[in-house]
Amino acid sequence: MSHTLALGKWGEEYAARYITSLGGSILARNCRAGGVEADIVYLDGRVVVVCEVKTRRTLRTGNPQEAVDDTRLHRLQTFAHNFHHPQAAGCSTRIDVVAITVTTRGVQLNHLLGVDQ
Repeated sequence: MSHTLALGKWGEEYAARYITSLGGSILARNCRAGGVEADIVYLDGRVVVVCEVKTRRTLRTGNPQEAVDDTRLHRLQTFAHNFHHPQAAGCSTRIDVVAITVTTRGVQLNHLLGVDQ
C-alpha cells in the first residue's frame, strides 16, 4: 500500500473515531451511491451527514479542505441525493469536510460543517 493511500485510510479511521466521540452514528464508510463514493456517512441527530475526509502531511499544496472543490462538492451532493439507508428515512442531509493535517508536532483536525450551504 502506498504511503498516500495508507495516510488516507488512517485519516478516515481517525475521523470516524472523532465523529463517534461527538455522538455521531456511522451509517456507512467508503460507500457508493449514484456512482459516487463517500468516505463516511453518519447520523447527527436527524441529519444524514455525507463526510469527505482529507488528510495531508504538509500544507505545501494548501489546506486539506481546499481539495474539496465545486466538482467534488457536486458529486457529494449527488451521493446524498442517491443514498438510501433505513435509518436515513425522513432525515435532512448535510455535507461536511473533516480536514486532517499530520505533522511532527501532532495531528490537527478541522471539522467544517455544512459546506454545501
